[in-house]
Amino acid sequence: MPESTSSSSLPRAAAFHFEAVPGKGCLRLRSWLPEHIAGTQHVTLADEQLPAQVGDVLPGAGRVLCVGPAHWLLVGPTQAVAELALRLAPQARQQGLALVDQSDTFITLRLSGSEVREVLAKGCGLDLHPGSFGPGRCTGTRFANIPALIDCLEESLFELYVVRSYAHYVQSWLCDAALEFEAAGAAA
Repeated sequence: MPESTSSSSLPRAAAFHFEAVPGKGCLRLRSWLPEHIAGTQHVTLADEQLPAQVGDVLPGAGRVLCVGPAHWLLVGPTQAVAELALRLAPQARQQGLALVDQSDTFITLRLSGSEVREVLAKGCGLDLHPGSFGPGRCTGTRFANIPALIDCLEESLFELYVVRSYAHYVQSWLCDAALEFEAAGAAA
């Protein structure tokens, strides 16, 4: 007869977890040309057409987040982003784009777990249902009363970008917001 295992002895996925992502770089790419803002002329860099729809993401080792009309963030490993900035600068200038390295401006927090959407919902007024905000979507919002960018990588995996000076505040806020899920997990 097989040995029975109680559910309390099985490993459980964390309800919510977050961590700072070290070594993450960020380039801001922006155009003020009317044809870029209106979307009548697409922007192509390094043979890749950048997403034109606000909230769309071009996935890859370095992700391109469309955060506004003719406004993108290129995020990835710091060294790769620095090399990309050097390589893309001439192409960007030719198309009338401003390219600024903002790697030191933002901190990236990776949030995951079965209750990640519930914790995020406490900090903003977004519809975070997977049908409305699924993988491959990003948005700028006020999160915990500060400007932030939320990027959905997978169903229960997000990256939150905030200005570095708010890092301690946001991390403390996330700890407080997740308390109910830790308490529920401890009682089970």
